Formats: sequence, structure tokens, C-alpha cells
Amino acid sequence: CIRDRNKPVRFLIRLNTHSVELDQDLTVVAELRDERNRIYKALKWEGSSPGGHHRSGTLTFSELQATAGRVTLIIHDVGGVAQRDFSWKIE
Repeated sequence: CIRDRNKPVRFLIRLNTHSVELDQDLTVVAELRDERNRIYKALKWEGSSPGGHHRSGTLTFSELQATAGRVTLIIHDVGGVAQRDFSWKIE
């Protein structure tokens, strides 16, 4: 769960595949949405550079709105999958 709305939101991301190149810019293909459909764009990626079959690092988003109660990390068009969604409750 995410507990502090006053700090940037960070996710540890690990991508592994043996079928396609992982050459996407994660700050472009990822977004964070809250339950009111507000979109938070990724600020930075700190980790493996694009390419290869294994990548890991930290994806950082801006602080959340004070009223956000749930967020969904959406990653578009990676590994041949149009969209992957991961959700968390904010306490």
C-alpha cells in the first residue's frame, strides 16, 4: 500500500522476457491513475537502459492528490501485451 501522499510515488519494476526486446522508454509507456481517473505521468526511470530481455529499476511519479484512495499503475505495449494494470489501496 502507499502511505504518504506528500512524497513522490516510487515503484520497483522488473521486466523479464525471452521473446521480445524490452526497448521501451518506461516514462512514456507507464502512467499512474487514481480512482477519479486523474493521470500522473512518470517523472523518471532509474535503472536498466532500454534493450535486452531483462530490465529493472525504479519508476517515479509525482505526489498524489490528497483525495486519492486507490491508484493503478498502467504499463502500455511492453512484451507484446497492450496493457498491464496493477492496483494499490492508499492508507
